[in-house]
Amino acid sequence: MSHIVDSIIVEGIGKTSGLSLDLTSTATAAGTQTLTSASTVQQVYTGSTAAQLVKLPDATTLSVGHRWMFWNQSTVSVAIQNATPTTQFTLGSKYRAIVTLTDNSTAAGVWVWTLMTDSADLKTKSGTVSSGTFAGSPKTATVTLTTAFVDANYSVSVLGQDGRSWKYQSKIAGSFVINTQANTALTAAVDWIAVYQGEN
Repeated sequence: MSHIVDSIIVEGIGKTSGLSLDLTSTATAAGTQTLTSASTVQQVYTGSTAAQLVKLPDATTLSVGHRWMFWNQSTVSVAIQNATPTTQFTLGSKYRAIVTLTDNSTAAGVWVWTLMTDSADLKTKSGTVSSGTFAGSPKTATVTLTTAFVDANYSVSVLGQDGRSWKYQSKIAGSFVINTQANTALTAAVDWIAVYQGEN
């Protein structure tokens, strides 16, 4: 037997043998999908059209703890924005995210999220830059990835035999720059590792 309840608050532990959450499936488009407090908790994206934006609601219209689950089954990335709108993160192809509101005192709100993917989709790239590649003052070198990430949401680690305070800069989907923060020429090659952000 079905019953319709508009709103219910459980202050103790709730127990159920099953749970069905409504979802909305959207084909990506070069436009903005604006969510509201009434939008379904699960948002699924399909298709191949780039430049899809998703705008979260005015946080003052929501309760702290409001949550969405995003599933990107499309072949392109999807940008998730707050209400101002400022991009919070980019959801790569085949990635999923859980987004939770932690502060609703402003329209923008404060959102926290976690990104997840299947282990087969989590991308790791690595390589070596020869010492002679570094030039300029300070010595820098550009690393161009053979296959670009879907966006710049990846972490970079730099390792080298020369004593340097390594840093990276100018990070985009297809490249980044290694800065040695010194003018002295290097004597050995420099290794780097780039890992796309997320959990598997």
